[in-house]
Amino acid sequence: DIFSKPDYDWVEMTLNRLDGTEPLQALTPFISECDNYLKARKSGELKPWGEYSWQQRLIQMVNACKGIYYRQKTVLLGVPQRKRYKEFLAPNLMGFIAPQSARINIKACYSLGYCESRSYFVEEALADPKYTHVMFLDDDVLLPLNAIDLLLSYNETIIGASYTKKNPLLESTATTCIPDPKFIYTNSSVPCLKDNLEPTPVNALGLGATLVDLDFFRNLPRPHFYFQLENGKVLVGEDSLLVQRAMISGVVPKIVSGIVAVHVNF
Repeated sequence: DIFSKPDYDWVEMTLNRLDGTEPLQALTPFISECDNYLKARKSGELKPWGEYSWQQRLIQMVNACKGIYYRQKTVLLGVPQRKRYKEFLAPNLMGFIAPQSARINIKACYSLGYCESRSYFVEEALADPKYTHVMFLDDDVLLPLNAIDLLLSYNETIIGASYTKKNPLLESTATTCIPDPKFIYTNSSVPCLKDNLEPTPVNALGLGATLVDLDFFRNLPRPHFYFQLENGKVLVGEDSLLVQRAMISGVVPKIVSGIVAVHVNF
């Protein structure tokens, strides 16, 4: 009854951090003071003003911890390339605007397949503790300039832009389950809606413009990406398979239909 929900969420996130840091070192003085407060309150010795003053001190302590141990969101922006360009690391990122609230590092790889390139970017990000997220962006996809800033603001585990099919109709590749009068559920395409910035839960999405919290990959058994094959043919692609594994683990992937990632012939 002392702290706000964001404070509770921050403490829980810090205690469960999986990036190799030692969370208890950051929070031990604060947790010890909380324990002392609870013991004093249980004893009945605290007067109203003393209890109020102690509560204010605890709020100041958690705010100080949040300031000292603030962790900036740092994204490895992985762009697989089909060919090398002399002037540009990633031509589809011309004019890209990085948000002030995050650090974005662009990394390219060349001539790798879908699974290999995505695995390469994830392993590169996991090897460096400063990274908090990985963003997959195919080399033939154009994003709104502020797309990554918006995607980061939702604090979702897996969230993508509306990744369109390669046609002029702006048809999204993402689908969601809806009730059906004849069947239990049916898949329905999630339309691109210009002004809709509310995240929509999906059961399939193309990973060509998708942001993923790295803690998800820390908990996901390797290999992270592979095809489901049947009689030597691809039955389920690496992107849909990752989404299915996410849902099985309790993670709900989402897209923002108002952030449209246009699929072009580059």
